Amino acid sequence: MKHRRLFIGSIVLIPIGITLIIIGDALAPFGVVGHTEWFFIFPYTAYEKTWVYYLALGLSTVGLITIIGGISGMIMSLILEVMARRERPVTEMIYCPYCGIGNVKDAAYCKKCGKKIS
Repeated sequence: MKHRRLFIGSIVLIPIGITLIIIGDALAPFGVVGHTEWFFIFPYTAYEKTWVYYLALGLSTVGLITIIGGISGMIMSLILEVMARRERPVTEMIYCPYCGIGNVKDAAYCKKCGKKIS
């Protein structure tokens, strides 16, 4: 595989992204602080988000973006590999006796100097 470095680099990104998401999900509960407030005679719990919550959210977001980048890198390396392997039609060439440039087999005149090819 010609584009092996891109493919391997992309594969490495996926576990890194998963790890960041797991860390973010583990931190998220510690970033929310609840306290009881009263609405007339009814108690309810109000939640405040602390910096730990936003750190956890950021880690999860970066992890998700890292996974998406890894997958798109793998897809790109596979596309580049397919494009590199694609067979191109081989055309027979004849060479101009005056300038030496290669022309297609059926050419009557040289594409560079314009002289008749015989």
